[in-house]
Amino acid sequence: MHIGLLAVSSILSVAASILKKLKSFTDTVHQYNQDYLVLFSRTETRKILNEEELISTLELSTKMKILVIHDGDISEIVYTVRASRGIIGMHGASLILGLFLKPGSILIELFPYAVNPENYTPYQTLAGIPGMSIIYRSWRNTDKARSVSHPEYPPEEGGIRHLAEEIQAEIMDQEEVPLHSCCNDPSWLFHINQDTIVDVERVANITNEALFVSQQQMHVGHQTFSMEPSVVRDLHCSCVDDKLSLNWEHPWNLDYMENDGVQYRLGIQNRKTKEYNVFIVSVNSYKIEKDIDCNYSFDVWVNAEVNGIHGALKYIEC
Repeated sequence: MHIGLLAVSSILSVAASILKKLKSFTDTVHQYNQDYLVLFSRTETRKILNEEELISTLELSTKMKILVIHDGDISEIVYTVRASRGIIGMHGASLILGLFLKPGSILIELFPYAVNPENYTPYQTLAGIPGMSIIYRSWRNTDKARSVSHPEYPPEEGGIRHLAEEIQAEIMDQEEVPLHSCCNDPSWLFHINQDTIVDVERVANITNEALFVSQQQMHVGHQTFSMEPSVVRDLHCSCVDDKLSLNWEHPWNLDYMENDGVQYRLGIQNRKTKEYNVFIVSVNSYKIEKDIDCNYSFDVWVNAEVNGIHGALKYIEC
């Protein structure tokens, strides 16, 4: 298997495991009967100083609701992100929630002055993994006048008052953070924790372009955002009174696939007579009565089909 597919399978497996452990807020999310984007708001450092203007401009431009999140129950946040068309926010840990975005969603990352997006790419890398199918875009503030720095902050939040005056001056005059090791470099901390007056028109244009690409790719066909369904889980069989009963759990990645439904192909072969039958069903349990003799053993395989793409076979002996 291609390394990218291995990576996305591992990532989505982690996401699926987390979702199972979180309580569902499906009803809460479904109260929004229109497409929406999520804006992560910061209230202490790295603030968007014209956040209200950004929200109104995005809503007018995209014709979507902008839901603002800055704190709250993690379960509700995750399910809100998952049901959205995408997320927008300043570079920071909240964007890791892009892990839960559906294929075809967008991720817009904003950077303060002097912070080069090409040097800080965890979320760009996440979005770019084959199979994630997330449209990533970034915006960088290149106008120092639209930035408010905080040399008075504690050192761990980017303050530089503890440094020699010549070093303070050097940092404050920088047009780009020099390459550095993570994560306590004073230049990095100073610039990343600036507050920013965002260019709302530019961010709106970037967002609309990403949404357009998303829509165009979805029109190309399901295959753009589809991956191979994983193997069915927990396949069990039993034979009682010459009736062969099969049941299984659906592929773990089914919830992450754009699909109009799933079908399962069952193959049954009598190990003695070699008689072979195939069944196509849309449920995850099935009982076979014809030509079944529980005195014989049977080879059974099951695989899922989604959007015309067949998953790997799961074998069992009954």
